[in-house]
Amino acid sequence: MSAADLTERPVPLQGVPPDTLVANSVSGALWTAVSRLTGFAQTLTVGAVLGATYLGNTYQSVNSLPNIVYYQLLSGSLFAAILVPPLVHRIDAGDAPGGQRLARGFLGALLVFAVALALVLLVAGPLIMRALTIDIADPAAAAASRRVGLVLLAIFVPQILLYTVAGTGAAVMNAHGRFALAAGAQTVENIGMILTLLFAGLIFGTVNGIRSVPPGEILLLGVGTTTAVALHAGCQWFGARTSGIVLVPSRGWRDPAVREILARIPPTLAYTGLAAAQVLAVLVVADRVQGGLVAFQFGLNFFYLPAAVVTWPIARAALPQLARLERAEDYLGMRDELFRATGLAAFVTIPAAVAYLMLAMPLALGVTFGNLATQTGVSLVAVSIASIAPAVIGDGAFILATYACYARKDARTPLRSMLLRTGITLGCLAAAWALGLPVLPTLGLSLSIGSLAGATHLWHAVLRGAKVAGPDPGVTRLRRSLARAGLASLAMAGPAALVAAVLGRTLHGQVGEVLAVAGAGIVGAAVYLGVQRAAGGEELSALRDVVLRRAVR
Repeated sequence: MSAADLTERPVPLQGVPPDTLVANSVSGALWTAVSRLTGFAQTLTVGAVLGATYLGNTYQSVNSLPNIVYYQLLSGSLFAAILVPPLVHRIDAGDAPGGQRLARGFLGALLVFAVALALVLLVAGPLIMRALTIDIADPAAAAASRRVGLVLLAIFVPQILLYTVAGTGAAVMNAHGRFALAAGAQTVENIGMILTLLFAGLIFGTVNGIRSVPPGEILLLGVGTTTAVALHAGCQWFGARTSGIVLVPSRGWRDPAVREILARIPPTLAYTGLAAAQVLAVLVVADRVQGGLVAFQFGLNFFYLPAAVVTWPIARAALPQLARLERAEDYLGMRDELFRATGLAAFVTIPAAVAYLMLAMPLALGVTFGNLATQTGVSLVAVSIASIAPAVIGDGAFILATYACYARKDARTPLRSMLLRTGITLGCLAAAWALGLPVLPTLGLSLSIGSLAGATHLWHAVLRGAKVAGPDPGVTRLRRSLARAGLASLAMAGPAALVAAVLGRTLHGQVGEVLAVAGAGIVGAAVYLGVQRAAGGEELSALRDVVLRRAVR
């Protein structure tokens, strides 16, 4: 136990309404979905305004660099999970000055790293731009891309600091039980980028090539995009302020409590680095098949969707209460909260995985177009979606168990499980390669086997660290939740596949394929919810109650 922990006043654990987890999860999920939709609209706007040009490529690639640095080198949203538990303890203890001191010190220490990484990015800018333009055959276009990219990079680099402020503000709000603004602030950034692109198209036109782009357009794109990120950070900062903490950075490395949190960052960095390396290795192998990389990226997009919209919001909503229960050494209550979160996530992730498996071909037909809409291209996408489907379940369980570890200030156990997960995935890839098995099915199944094995290992460690004496009714309830979700998913699979097949033969063209998937989804959801209702599903009842209360308001 640290010196900071000794100074905190233990307080009795106050009861939390049973629907709080569901309500907070719904808020986070809804606003995450809005953020994702506006992010997709922003990507479409880039294509509409900048087009399939070197200017569009340069803008997109350079603008992604601050995100890569923030999410991979600063651990992205995971560092917020590290900050939340000690902040919750101070809030519950009524130590407002201590909470503010902790948040400010954490922000100040992290900004030092952010500034250092920003300077490294600037110094390495010429090398980065040369790497990004290495495949451009036209020397003049390559030189122009490097010139424009360096200007944009200099304007985009401050985004690293802004994302750090935004992440800290979101952590403060989560610690105070506020999830809507923390999840939805990204929408402001996306809308700001869309407006920037539209203004650039109106003022400078949409036909400028990389060699003729006016300096004013470069400046507008750079300043407008970074301003949009600043608005996002401002929303998170304002949310933290209304929660009672004014985020002014301080020299946190002098505070023992802050240093204790910072000590958990290296394992978190390794955790995210291994996750990124795993996906990178898979993409490198996929690139050996003609069209395989593009097809498997479609599969990855389907894989990430349930985690982004469902599992992560649930994990963030559960984290504050998990931290309180761990602080009170109420391990039975902690297990119960984790089981309820897992059952809620499984309510969506299990049917999503079954739908991916059963409707892989209709989904592939609905999302492929242009040069990819060939028999070979559609088959590659369908195989990618189907083979990666089991990983949706494993990844969801892995994320929830990771947050349970962070609730007890343990960042090393998830790292060990991630090492196992990555090792198994790469081992399966190597074995399949040696045996000459088909590439794309092997990639998806390798990720699936690795995620399920890693989740099993991590859950075993979590439950072993939170043992309880006597029977645990939460285990029985979780098993029933998983069984209901599994049986309802199997029940929906047949009708959904039948509707997709019938509509696929009746309707034609790209619109027809999309309508076939939509019809299958509606029928499948109706069957799934009907079986859940007949089985007395707790998750369905809780979601219905939350939705009805919101509708009444």
